[in-house]
Amino acid sequence: MWGARVFTSAMHRAQACRRIAGGVRMRSVDIARRLADNRAVKAAAIDPSAFALDRFLPYQLSVASEAVSAAVARAYRGRFGLKMSEWRVLAVVAGSARGLQQREVGGATGMDKMTISRAVAALCARALLVRRDDATDRRSARLHVTTEGRQLYDEVVPAARAVEARLLSTLNARDVAALSALLARLRAVAEVVCSEP
Repeated sequence: MWGARVFTSAMHRAQACRRIAGGVRMRSVDIARRLADNRAVKAAAIDPSAFALDRFLPYQLSVASEAVSAAVARAYRGRFGLKMSEWRVLAVVAGSARGLQQREVGGATGMDKMTISRAVAALCARALLVRRDDATDRRSARLHVTTEGRQLYDEVVPAARAVEARLLSTLNARDVAALSALLARLRAVAEVVCSEP
């Protein structure tokens, strides 16, 4: 159930043109306007001589993400033989009752097409996922979790949740909620920045 909730919400984030920002729902155009308003001020304040990589927020986020991902990967790599990309694909497909097209997996996980293709091929080879014709579009196929895939998913989730609990053990509920909200806001702004010409 945890995987279904997390990865289904990831799919919705990918299609949102309205984002949570500053405690209110904002459209991406509003975020872009705020960025434009603040850009000149931020640019004027930059002092190259004062730059330190270890205090650069994008770097801190990247390092933290890699460390957290590596910690969680221990829950499924050795014991279950899954790569990080394979676990993410399995989790997002297991969270969808109607199955997913491969492009939908990309939207939900943020991974590139080649990584997803390799993960899907590996999971299908292990009979953890299966491709079936899309009932609404015969030109496409949907990925579905198999019985074996569901069993593996049900084994991995408690292990992943246990690692998550350890990672969050020094934070209280308010900290966790604030962190989640801040990450959502940062992702929303990053998506707008990435979409700029």
